[in-house]
Amino acid sequence: DAFPLKDQVLERIQTLLEGSGIPCVIRTQVQEPNLSRIEEHYLEHKGKDFYDDLCQFMCSGPHVAVEIRTSETSHLVQIVREMLVPLRKEFG
Repeated sequence: DAFPLKDQVLERIQTLLEGSGIPCVIRTQVQEPNLSRIEEHYLEHKGKDFYDDLCQFMCSGPHVAVEIRTSETSHLVQIVREMLVPLRKEFG
């Protein structure tokens, strides 16, 4: 999921993950956009209607990469995306 880079977003993501009960190590890093890395990351969406807009948005400014390491891998992406729904509504 992508959100405008704001300190509050990063703090809320970390708080949500830490309070989720999923034992994990969270590492965050602010990154400058790199078109080739972004295109590679979203390669599975290439050819879809939103692909070009997504890559353009992700290149519009710095973003935060969040790495989550855990042994609880079953449905982790789905769980995290569901946890981020309130942030998407708040920070758009």
